[in-house]
Amino acid sequence: MTLKKTLLCSAAAALVATATVAAPTTGHAEVTEPVDLSVASFSQRSSWYAYAVGLAEMLRDVLPEGSVIDTPPEGGGTSNALLVSADRFDMGFGMASVAKWAESGAVVYDEPVTNLRALLGGLDQYYLAIAVRGDDQPATLDEYLTANPDLNVALRQKGSAGAEGGIQMLTFAGASPDEIAEAGGSLERVRSFGIIRDLMVADNADLWIHTVTAGHPAMTEVSQTVDVSFPAPSDDVLASMEAEYGWVPAVMPAGTFKGQDADVTVPGTTSILMVNDEFPEELAYTIVKTVCEDIETFQSVHRALAGFTCANAFQPENTIIPLHPGAERYFKEAGLM
Repeated sequence: MTLKKTLLCSAAAALVATATVAAPTTGHAEVTEPVDLSVASFSQRSSWYAYAVGLAEMLRDVLPEGSVIDTPPEGGGTSNALLVSADRFDMGFGMASVAKWAESGAVVYDEPVTNLRALLGGLDQYYLAIAVRGDDQPATLDEYLTANPDLNVALRQKGSAGAEGGIQMLTFAGASPDEIAEAGGSLERVRSFGIIRDLMVADNADLWIHTVTAGHPAMTEVSQTVDVSFPAPSDDVLASMEAEYGWVPAVMPAGTFKGQDADVTVPGTTSILMVNDEFPEELAYTIVKTVCEDIETFQSVHRALAGFTCANAFQPENTIIPLHPGAERYFKEAGLM
């Protein structure tokens, strides 16, 4: 880990009361020595990067002077589990559905990843949204694919949870990569949201699927730059996505993005904040306490966090992976579990 090996805890520090704590917990040690933390998120146009930067600002206010919290725009939907597991990053944001893949060694994971632990779950609502070029497209994915068999698909690079989910959904809808190619279409994997935007603007991509939150910077930019529609997958596709890959159907409300005039039900998931099982208990406790006892500041970091509540942050359906002992201790002391 990049976390300093000299991290020390003092039981006496837990007796100090602070005016900023809304529902103080007592009787346990707190972090007293500077720490060096790194947080894996995603690119600068992602919601997770905004979460990481906002969380870092909150932690800088409560951790000992000299602490460093690094939030590079690095990582991704499937890579963060591996980065945190291998101690290349101390913390990382992930998705509940992808945590299920990691724990079972499925999809992009060659073997089970068993040392991940959750600090917080249920942070937001992610939608596996389908954006197609044109504001007058069919309302359903099935109708769109029937009308456009030779479509050009743009997805993020291999390892992106949104891209993997996009292939899963298209395959269940009868448009696997091989079937698209046989119909004269194409599927291009690209390294940045900027390339996705450029492909859509230039009419070199007809369809883009990605995991997005309300206010997702890249989807917002695309929908404001190009006329797009948001078709809905069929109930059969939604059921298959949930049964096989852990995507839970979610309603993306009308107006979430420009061009979306009606509610659309799509595969969904939620974000978690994860560490590995060697992460110090007192530091885990402090991070969870910082978020839960200043919830309004955390919610203000990004529009997608507005509905987050610590009352649901430890629920198994939101964390998927086991809860870290430091997080569990906080939730119990706060009377939440």
